[in-house]
Amino acid sequence: MRPPRLFEADRRPVAAFLLLLALAQGAAAAGSAEAIRMAIDADMATIAVPAAIVAGLAIIAGLAVVGERWTGEKLAQSFVIDTRRILFEAVIAQGASGKEARWLTPLVSDLAALRNWAARGPIRLLTATLAGQAAAIWFAISWPQFGTALIPIAAGLAIIALTTRRPAF
Repeated sequence: MRPPRLFEADRRPVAAFLLLLALAQGAAAAGSAEAIRMAIDADMATIAVPAAIVAGLAIIAGLAVVGERWTGEKLAQSFVIDTRRILFEAVIAQGASGKEARWLTPLVSDLAALRNWAARGPIRLLTATLAGQAAAIWFAISWPQFGTALIPIAAGLAIIALTTRRPAF
């Protein structure tokens, strides 16, 4: 019996929704930055439009973050449920005599650490990276003359890619 994977086929639609939320966060950040630039360039008579845009994008970004948190927790809890099921099936297949039940109960009943790892580890890494890339792409398109400012971001993404082996999730 193999352990469950975080991004099993039945969890892929939820993961795809997480990616969509990450793109919304990146787009909201980029749009907010552009609206702030417009506000800086505007005179006081026309500043209300960029301010309203920033407020609206802040609400969208906030909803995307809350949605990401909720969806990430849902995905992680589904992963924990599958892990519990596999543990139970493995113990039952071994013909548990009762001694195994003593160590199985605390292991199966408290998988909060596994849920926390799933929700705050690979899921957050994936969504934060995608949101950051979306904002960086907007920056590179909007201000190509400042493209060298993106070198640290590109270096960080390269380090993440090089040090993160293909996960078993």
